[in-house]
Amino acid sequence: MATPSANEIISKAASQIGIAEIPINQVKYNDWYYGRTVNGSAYPWCAAFVSWVMNEVGGLSLIGGKNVAVRYILTNMRNLGLEVSTPKKGDIIFFVWVGDSQSNHIGFVESVNGSTVTTIEGNTSDAVMRVNRSTAASYKAYFCRPRYSASSSSNGSGGSSGSSNSSNNSSAGNSSNTYGTGTYQVVASSGLNVRKSATVSSAIVTALTKGAKVTVTSVSTSGQYVWGKISNGYIALNYAGNEYAQHVSQGSASNSSASTSSWTTGTYQTIVDALNVRTGAGTSYSRKSKNQLSIDGQRRSNASGQLNKGTLVTVSKVQTVGNEIWGQIPSGWIALYYGGEAYAKKV
Repeated sequence: MATPSANEIISKAASQIGIAEIPINQVKYNDWYYGRTVNGSAYPWCAAFVSWVMNEVGGLSLIGGKNVAVRYILTNMRNLGLEVSTPKKGDIIFFVWVGDSQSNHIGFVESVNGSTVTTIEGNTSDAVMRVNRSTAASYKAYFCRPRYSASSSSNGSGGSSGSSNSSNNSSAGNSSNTYGTGTYQVVASSGLNVRKSATVSSAIVTALTKGAKVTVTSVSTSGQYVWGKISNGYIALNYAGNEYAQHVSQGSASNSSASTSSWTTGTYQTIVDALNVRTGAGTSYSRKSKNQLSIDGQRRSNASGQLNKGTLVTVSKVQTVGNEIWGQIPSGWIALYYGGEAYAKKV
């Protein structure tokens, strides 16, 4: 399928306006992503909507692959060098609501008129909606521009198109012949996703932070990507001439930010809002509801059982899962470090 234009993307997104969830969060975009019917507060679907639209028109790779985590889509697109400062039709918009520390909502830019950005968003008032947003509002907004086809440059004059250079990158510079096995260090400023297989449409296993060192045991190419196989999946070493990981001298792989040596038992304070408590160490374990938490945990959590920002917890055990750090507290397990970000700090 040919690379879609911005007009095609927005047309597909607009065709979904009015589609609503069956409370709570039961909607076709989640069904598509998870491969089954899901519902409940653990399944927000704004990112699933964006992924579904891009997949429908053959443009999923333009946002770094299929994902339901807003922050990972933003990281993927930043790694691809797609962030822009001036929005126009076809851009992906990321929101950071007041009081939050990371992006947690996403949509498409349909048009721009002065300081007003008209968007098409999923999971807004429980439906796909057209919304007028002000760039002068108190929340933060980031914009990324997929490398659409050449016909996508309508409506908007600000900023670079994000697509004019994509066809000029020499694939020869991405040959796996220039990448050998051995120890690599992540140089991408926003970190690097580890995927289940060597494709951007594959599921994300975990994420590496900038500076992390890993051992690559085999190298392969796919289109403009050079992939390296590591112990728990695959990482993109290079895309279209952009280097994400550098070959360094031989040595043991390490990630100081996610090392258990820097995360010990003791008292921690949560630094993100709505932190999930799980039955075990890892996202594969189910999330606990409010009535499953300790009495103190129930007092310091929202209606869904997610811990409030600033909550003090006692971590009695620390466990590493890939590049994630999990801590056991009286109510269950929480992520201390996940996706290249700290979720709690020791006090």
